[in-house]
Amino acid sequence: MIELTEHKSLSHETLRRGLAENGLKPWRRDMYCTPHIDGEYVARMEDCPISMPRRPIQSGRSCASTQSPVQLISEARQPNPAAPGLLERYDYEYCSSGTVNLFVFLDVHRPSH
Repeated sequence: MIELTEHKSLSHETLRRGLAENGLKPWRRDMYCTPHIDGEYVARMEDCPISMPRRPIQSGRSCASTQSPVQLISEARQPNPAAPGLLERYDYEYCSSGTVNLFVFLDVHRPSH
């Protein structure tokens, strides 16, 4: 921030106000991992077995299905919307609205794009 001004130094208060005015929070970070890709990594990836055949089986369709119960919940209180420099705040309490079964069917040889 000093490079953006003509000053040689900045006080803590000036820095705090500058960050607050622009809604910046430099202490907040997203975490992710990038792999180190080298020859050994590529060789191991090529050795991984392919679980699905490349051509469809002509004798019939191959279909995968799964079922999962899902809880329906709603907010007990209205969340406070996000504002410049502030994140959306919501209460951890919720109201239960019952449960439903989620069914998923997939034709593995005809993926949709």
